[in-house]
Amino acid sequence: MFAVINLKSSGIDGAVSARNPQGLIEIKKISKSGNLALPEPNLDSLWRKMKNEIKFLIAELLSKKNISKAVVIFSSPWYFSEIRRVFEQRPDPIFFSKTFIDELLAKETENFRKSAFAGLNLKKDEATVLDARILQARLNGYPVKDPEKNIIGKKARTLELVLHLSAVFGEAEREIKNILNERGVGEIMIENSSYVLYKVLNQIGQDNIMVLNIDGEITELAAVKDGEFLDAISFGRGLNFMARRLGTALNLDINEALSVLENYINNKLEASSAQNIKNSLKPALSDWEKLFAEALRHLSIRGRLPEKLLIVGPGAALSEFGQAAAGEIFKEYTIFGRPFSVFSGQPPEIKSLFANIGSVLSQPELTALNLFLTYENYQ
Repeated sequence: MFAVINLKSSGIDGAVSARNPQGLIEIKKISKSGNLALPEPNLDSLWRKMKNEIKFLIAELLSKKNISKAVVIFSSPWYFSEIRRVFEQRPDPIFFSKTFIDELLAKETENFRKSAFAGLNLKKDEATVLDARILQARLNGYPVKDPEKNIIGKKARTLELVLHLSAVFGEAEREIKNILNERGVGEIMIENSSYVLYKVLNQIGQDNIMVLNIDGEITELAAVKDGEFLDAISFGRGLNFMARRLGTALNLDINEALSVLENYINNKLEASSAQNIKNSLKPALSDWEKLFAEALRHLSIRGRLPEKLLIVGPGAALSEFGQAAAGEIFKEYTIFGRPFSVFSGQPPEIKSLFANIGSVLSQPELTALNLFLTYENYQ
């Protein structure tokens, strides 16, 4: 059995799964911390709250389970990343041995560490730099499928690489590893959400798609175009931001506002009350739209974007987000000049990998966890 743990912007999700005799992923257990919202966003305070929850969640998740492997996925704001392009050209063909590639990646990882730590004024233990990952590769101008596996042993005069470099929050990485080690988990992989999403989408053939992950504190937008991961960008407006604005309008604290918002999402309010909530959300939604537009401008620097847009995370349940993302004002960013085609839920290619997805992962907020669970399928 294996575990997947996702450190989100304001909570932790986890699942334990195994392979059934037919080779499908069978989910054995899911644990969620819930939304650990604060009256105002503060990373230090939020981490202290999440640190306690991590211990309880892992203990509950791994209770009486023989776990051999765990994949820990850091979502924004608990990681930062960079897309870097590398070009090597020689007069004579280069033989790309494992040593050659390892040394090249180590050099780029160290360059990333130096520039990132200096630029963000980070101390040595504040962030853990992950190994560089090869997203795309070209040899003599020709693309290499699954380059991390297939580039070794090849020869070419020119080498073009697109690398994904990243670092995660150091204290959280050490804390989670220690807890898992204490519980006998031998193999622990540390990843970040944008890289994992790209790998999964690439493997299931989703070569032209946007993924909008709306969590509690953060919205993260990632773009894949023609099989290439363009980038991911995040901004500090999520479901909790909507709740805080709603609380201000209705004189409610954060927990009361989240409860009202949940009832609104689940159509449990009378029509007049629901209309009042809808009106109260409009100013906050307008702020979100402005930052969404900025994210689109950043991602479209190298060309127009795919119009297919998948919404995951807790915000997927609030229809206003999807309606806003599908607005006419954003069609200038898409390939064909049409509004984004927005959808939520599980892509069919993902569903086919699971034995029991319908019964345990039907909630919109768990779509991201499901995609992360799929990642193990391709390791």
